[in-house]
Amino acid sequence: MSILFNYFFLRQSLFQQIPLVLFLSVMLYTAVKKVENEMLHKGIAISIISASLVSVIQEENIWII
Repeated sequence: MSILFNYFFLRQSLFQQIPLVLFLSVMLYTAVKKVENEMLHKGIAISIISASLVSVIQEENIWII
């Protein structure tokens, strides 16, 4: 959804969205593959939280708060 929004409404090129596409592909792979390793699960959780924080910090001009 975010990739389509960025492409069509924000007019960002697909090359600007490579980190988002990579992140999406890793998350899809781990969602399909059963994750049994606790450290891997914690790493995925930390990466999701970190990516969320980075995106909020980068887009400070559209903060709602």
